[in-house]
Amino acid sequence: MKQLSKALLIVVFIAVCVTTVGLRIQNNKLTKHKDYLELVSESKDKQVASFIEDRMKSVYQYNFCKLPVTDSIYSFDKQKKIAIGSLSEQEPVLILRLLETDCPPCVDSTLYCLAEQCKLLGKSQVAILTDKSVPRDIIVFARSHKISFSIYKVDKGGVSIPLEEYTPYFFMLEKNSVMYDVFLVKKDYMNLTNSYIKMMTEKLL
Repeated sequence: MKQLSKALLIVVFIAVCVTTVGLRIQNNKLTKHKDYLELVSESKDKQVASFIEDRMKSVYQYNFCKLPVTDSIYSFDKQKKIAIGSLSEQEPVLILRLLETDCPPCVDSTLYCLAEQCKLLGKSQVAILTDKSVPRDIIVFARSHKISFSIYKVDKGGVSIPLEEYTPYFFMLEKNSVMYDVFLVKKDYMNLTNSYIKMMTEKLL
């Protein structure tokens, strides 16, 4: 009888542990989204708050959206094309998408914020996707902006989502090519970009 009671206690203990872990995982997922929405409440400026709200509505459909497995990028380190999803096989990654046609002051400000906020992150925790194709241009670009993270080349159509119309933009990528916390950069509100990067950095630490 004592052995039966002991066995039941062990089963109950395991069940409680599993339930606790499950609730914690679910809470983390909810917190990710909640933190992002709180960018709105951080701003006391109605115009800024309205801008963030509109931007979030426009990209909400991409939260927890899965990137197509056919989306690929060129790795200068490996000298071959790889799947975008492979960037987050080990851990979530903060990704910045840029085009050469993007507004230079906007790109400069965004990269400055990225370099300042992500000093504690590892090289594999942040990735920059660009359409630059010449390796020498990539090296000069990285040095001039003090970029220590990996930069990948994206061919036209390499990222098959409508967000390509709104570069530069950020998003977090996790296992199974799932993207979330999409953020569209606007040069007039770089303080928000800084807040966003800081928030994402805290999630990756």
